[in-house]
Amino acid sequence: VTGQETKKLWLCGHFASKAFQPLLSDLHAAEVVEDHDGRESKLYMFWMTKSAVQPRGNVNEWSKMVQANDIVKEWANKGKAESIHRRGRVSIVDGKPEDYRSIMTEIVKDE
Repeated sequence: VTGQETKKLWLCGHFASKAFQPLLSDLHAAEVVEDHDGRESKLYMFWMTKSAVQPRGNVNEWSKMVQANDIVKEWANKGKAESIHRRGRVSIVDGKPEDYRSIMTEIVKDE
């Protein structure tokens, strides 16, 4: 953005890079929006954490998940979204948003 050269981005292949690649694909395909200064931009947040904080924005993630392709649904159904310290469950087959939203922290984008 500033024209200055910075260090190259590095992502741990065991944790973040596997999720970063689909995010880049989504970002390239995303609709351009106008930001608060009237500039065109694409807004994405890449959040990878092993903490108890799981952000939830104003997009209905459940409706997007149930409309996703079969590969994404299979991935969601196989993954465990819970631990002893953080109870939550994701299942497209027989689940509902209330099964996991209690472990998420609502975030609000400044308008």
